[in-house]
Formats: sequence, C-alpha cells, structure tokens
Amino acid sequence: RRVLFRSIYWDEVTSTGFVSIVTSSRLLQVPLAPNAVLAPTVRQWVVGHPEHNAHPELGALHNVAGSYRHPGMLWLSTEGDDRIYLVDPANGFQIMYAMHVPTNHVDSAGKMHAVGGPHSVREAPDGTVWVCLKGASLGEGPQDAAHEEYNKAMMESRFAANHEPVPDGFAVWHVDPEDYDGTAFPAKGGQM
Repeated sequence: RRVLFRSIYWDEVTSTGFVSIVTSSRLLQVPLAPNAVLAPTVRQWVVGHPEHNAHPELGALHNVAGSYRHPGMLWLSTEGDDRIYLVDPANGFQIMYAMHVPTNHVDSAGKMHAVGGPHSVREAPDGTVWVCLKGASLGEGPQDAAHEEYNKAMMESRFAANHEPVPDGFAVWHVDPEDYDGTAFPAKGGQM
C-alpha cells in the first residue's frame, strides 16, 4: 500500500514537527529533544471527525499550518471531506473550529463551478484564514493514459462518496472563523 506524505510544519517553540499523511488522514507529532535527537514519543491522530465523515481515515489530511490568533494551535485541511480544522495539540487535539469549505463558486459571468476541497490553509496575522480550493488536475504533468484513467476513476469515486461532482474550477476562500456560517451560500460567511 502506498503512503503519501504531504506537509511538514515545524513549531519552533516546542521543537516539534507535524507531518500529514494523506493516504490515511493521519497527523504525526514528532518532537525533538533539546539535543536535536528524535524524542522517544511520536503521537498520531486520524484527522476527520466521524460527525462529518463516517470514515475519517478517508478525510485525506493535506495541509498543516500554524495559527497567529491561537499560538501553538494548528490549521489542518482535509481534501476528502472538504473541511478545515483548528486544533490544539497541547490539549488532547481538541477541535476549536471545524468548517466545511465552499464547494461551489459563481464566476463573474454568473456561471456556477464545482471547486475542489481545501488544498492549503493559511492564517493571516489578523486571524483571518485563506484557503486554496483546488479543482481537478486531470491532464496536468507528464502522465500516461493508464495513470490518467486511474486519477479520473479515483476522483469520481471520491467525489461520488461525498455526493459531489468532480470539480471543474478552483477558488480562494477568505474567512474570519468568527464570521463562519455554514448555511450562507456560496461563501459561508467569507469571500470567494
């Protein structure tokens, strides 16, 4: 079975690395001892909440980034269940925010596009969050026909499981977590 590592975030204050594994939606917490040797305890969590996803191990944890507004906490993005989370690794991985990202975008001509899940998330110094919503990437890069068919089938099954169409666009979402409203279409309290 293939394992795909995606992101590494280094927390200088605690000398701890956080590593995302997409294929099992796991976050590894890898601390270093003061002498820069790997500490004996590596912790891991499956990211994706059963309330949001019956199979959180399929959440496809993608990105890890730090928080300005909440020092020591981490922003995580899960492409498989279209969510971003703010979590506190020092407090039992408590979830502070769980936000479902917009999955539709209306362009300037009024046409609706399906956009993909959160590829990356970054918090600005003012505490607002910027999220890149990545669309499908079929046909990009040097791929052979078999690889292209595999990607297409994988994306169709992943999006079908979430009852969503395969994306035909991309967008950037900007939101203050305090203003998030999961029922407000299309930007859920933010801007696209």
